Amino acid sequence: MHKAREIINRFHEQLLFLKEGYVADVVKTDIDTEQEFPLVSVLMGPDTREELTKEMYQHQLTLYTDISVRVGKDSLYEAMLDIREQIELRVLQMQKLDLDFVFRITFQNMGEPEYNGEGVDYTCKTRLEFMVEYFSQHDNPSA
Repeated sequence: MHKAREIINRFHEQLLFLKEGYVADVVKTDIDTEQEFPLVSVLMGPDTREELTKEMYQHQLTLYTDISVRVGKDSLYEAMLDIREQIELRVLQMQKLDLDFVFRITFQNMGEPEYNGEGVDYTCKTRLEFMVEYFSQHDNPSA
């Protein structure tokens, strides 16, 4: 299995605890507006690499974590920031995802929230960005 896939799978697994009182689901796809809210989606961004040695690459994989909530307009910030707090706390505890080829995970930023005020409830979607740095071999992205 490619190391990027292992990272995404492990990151997703580590956020499943959110289903216990914080969100309806944690998925590894883009968010479908028909799904139940609140929802967290883990998505892969760019995966850049540079040569470290003749045998090894050092990668920087961007992981996006989209948070989507649908609540009354007075609760938008509270609901979104409660979920964000739990995600950030878990990422701080992840300790390199317990994968020996990962050497650092850092929170990069939160994108500007997108709001939609149509209908009875308001929706808000925002994106958290994390950088996962890892090593791979030149001749085998799985090793």
